[in-house]
Amino acid sequence: MPDDPQSLDPLPAPAETPRREGRIRAAEGILRSAHAGGGAAAADAALRRLQAGSRGRMETVPAEPGAPLPIAATAARAAGPAPRRRRALAAAAALLLAAILAGLLVLRRGADDLRIADTSGDVRLEAGLPPRPARPGAAVPPGATLRLRSAAAFVRLAWDDGTEVELRGEGSMTRLATAESSGKGLRLARGLLAASVRPQPAGRPFHILTPSARVDALGTRLTVSTAGDVTRLDVGAGRARLFRSADAASVEVENGAHTVSFPGRPLAVAPGNDGWWDAAWTRRRRIALAPPDGGAVLENFPLLVRLAPDRIDYAAAGPGGRDLRFVAADGRTVLPHEIEAWEPGGVSVVWVRIPRLGPAAAVEPLWLYYGNPRAPAPPAGDSVWDDGFRFVYHLGEPAGLLVRDASPCARHARKVAAANPCPVPGRIGGAQAFDGLGDYVDTGVREDLPCWTVEAWVRGREAPTLGKAGGPIMRQNNFQLCWDHFQAASVAVASVRIGGTWRAAPFGPMAGATWYYLAATFDGSTLRAYRDGALVAETPAPGAPDPSPESALLGRHAQYPDAFFRGLIDEARLSAIARSDAWIAAQHRSMTDVLASYGPEEERGTDGSARARTAAPPAAAATAPPARGLRAEFFADRAMTDRRLARIDPVVNFFWDDGVPHPLVPELFTARWSGRIVPRATGTHVFTVLHDDGARLRVDGRTLFDAWKGNFVVVESRGEASLSAGVPVELVLELFNGGGRSVAKLLWTPPGGEPEILPADALAP
Repeated sequence: MPDDPQSLDPLPAPAETPRREGRIRAAEGILRSAHAGGGAAAADAALRRLQAGSRGRMETVPAEPGAPLPIAATAARAAGPAPRRRRALAAAAALLLAAILAGLLVLRRGADDLRIADTSGDVRLEAGLPPRPARPGAAVPPGATLRLRSAAAFVRLAWDDGTEVELRGEGSMTRLATAESSGKGLRLARGLLAASVRPQPAGRPFHILTPSARVDALGTRLTVSTAGDVTRLDVGAGRARLFRSADAASVEVENGAHTVSFPGRPLAVAPGNDGWWDAAWTRRRRIALAPPDGGAVLENFPLLVRLAPDRIDYAAAGPGGRDLRFVAADGRTVLPHEIEAWEPGGVSVVWVRIPRLGPAAAVEPLWLYYGNPRAPAPPAGDSVWDDGFRFVYHLGEPAGLLVRDASPCARHARKVAAANPCPVPGRIGGAQAFDGLGDYVDTGVREDLPCWTVEAWVRGREAPTLGKAGGPIMRQNNFQLCWDHFQAASVAVASVRIGGTWRAAPFGPMAGATWYYLAATFDGSTLRAYRDGALVAETPAPGAPDPSPESALLGRHAQYPDAFFRGLIDEARLSAIARSDAWIAAQHRSMTDVLASYGPEEERGTDGSARARTAAPPAAAATAPPARGLRAEFFADRAMTDRRLARIDPVVNFFWDDGVPHPLVPELFTARWSGRIVPRATGTHVFTVLHDDGARLRVDGRTLFDAWKGNFVVVESRGEASLSAGVPVELVLELFNGGGRSVAKLLWTPPGGEPEILPADALAP
């Protein structure tokens, strides 16, 4: 039974217990240590030690609201004689201490819940101490200021709830003190701030204060920029409210819209497409599209975007083009895109999915955004290629057996050997060169399609002729693009077999060593052949194609194992639907760079406005960095004494179909490329050379391989070298050609990377 409250012994007076003062001080020290340790567990341990070492009762002492923890009084009760209700009172005291200590922990943690997540350039942290360089992981306490002192500076802050902010370029921001804000917040003195705010507690919005306004956000993606007494707010997701300091006017801005606060002007909200999609991206370019033929409407259309130095400033783009974003005319919708080839300083190849390409009045432009070098790669999402595609082979792989399928089917194909066919520059990006002797690619696709579209860019070594039955894309019975054939009626045709009878539609006259965009469609009743986007022939062919067990092959007849195609193939595709005339025509215009037109490049101002970017003055060319590349020398003899040509090659990526790299060089020649490479990473680098005769490679004074013999077929030689990041090393590649076509390709595979042509930016000037 519970004890009678009236029977509790009174507390002894301090004067009656002279030894008790020492125990009080000891107990008080234990509790203070628990406070300093900063944890409820420490407080509990302190209480247990007091209970174990004390003969007196432990009671709580009421405190005035806001009064400090009565440690001495609590300790005094712990040091007294043992009470009958010691357990109950001890538990109550423990709960009280735990609650108070938890509150102290929250207060302590308030200074540590904001940290620097990433930074670069000249960024200073000012937190009551002499300014010091900002470092990732450093805490940002209330009242601390981050000052960015160069245009290239960048800092990203992260709260423990996932809220993040970024400040770029010259500017400064200060974390709000507790007295200034009921929630999280920053004071932006100048610059452009991008924020991704997690949902905040009711009544405690995230605050961004500028010299002229305040922005409140409960959970949204936004940017705030300020210059003098002008503040701009752009909202990319959710909504936020801007309050102007001068007159207390306010306006709510929703997803995809913006507002600008000017002194003396009414606050108004404007559509987002009048402004900037995301302030973290500093460059953009408008891309206008021509309408398809005949008023057609094309859905989910893959658009080719070629990016050369006159369309993109590679120096401002992120590594590998990972900051590229294509935004629809609504200013909000990010369109799926795929980078086929990224060539800084050269021509990059990007595919973009256009949801709807319609008549002239309905064609809307899109925007290319970039200029955010720290942007992550875009999240995996919808493919550029719709569900109608059965395979899409760009054929740009620089090495290896695998040929990747870019379509959602992911039907990756395999070459007969790593260098057979041989990777070469193509009509769009990379392509594959087939020797007509044994090169082919097996797609593994055995699907019998009732309707289809087959398309590819094709460059035959010679004009189509009577001979062995070879073509760029062939599947027995179901679909064939024939180049040569032993039957005159099947030379340069698209064909399908229905009910045991072959039906053909000719492509018309074609020359050798010339690129053609060939396409064929079958809709269940008619076979159509297209050349360079135009309908050339159509043949009635009612019925379903005959089934076949063979897979679709590139460069070889599906039925005759000795019938091969000689020439180049690029961008091979198969669809399970019959594409329209307008689709084929628009694809040709897209891939020949006439469907899209590019507006002037714009950059974002500090006030959030977009303005045309002016080109660098001509004098800037005088200060341009020296060209990077390898010194190339071509000789007429194996001893490399009779030099015929010298030049600088940015990369070694050559396929000389006629065997001659230059009119000054004979068909039997020797070549040497020499220079210095600067590794980007430390570790084992794999060097690969594709060559058709002899080759040898030295890196850092060591021979990686010596294949100095006549092969007369394309082979792949490789070796490894352990290199250190940023430390230049010498590289020498030598090669000889014994006649006929010649191949010279130098690739490397950095640690943890993929094989790629050794890029110019990895070479010392």
